[in-house]
Amino acid sequence: MPDNINKTTDFFKALGDPTRIKILKLLLSGKKLCVGMIAFKLNITQSAVSQHLKVLKSNDIVDGTRTGFNMHYRVNEDVFKKFGIDLRKITDI
Repeated sequence: MPDNINKTTDFFKALGDPTRIKILKLLLSGKKLCVGMIAFKLNITQSAVSQHLKVLKSNDIVDGTRTGFNMHYRVNEDVFKKFGIDLRKITDI
């Protein structure tokens, strides 16, 4: 049971950063985006985007698919369903 509590806590901590919410909002547009495009759209460095994606990916919030040299990311909406969360409402706040 403590392991589930830790996973749940880490999941919500990962959502506790405004930049990560902005990244999720971009990814919810339906397109898979690479780090460079996310950085461009949010006007932050690619390094910062990579760090945020690392946190999101480690909590199964996003997943990536390699296309050539780039990783393209998308939201893993199943993890939100597991918690009974409507992700679109979170990103509208």
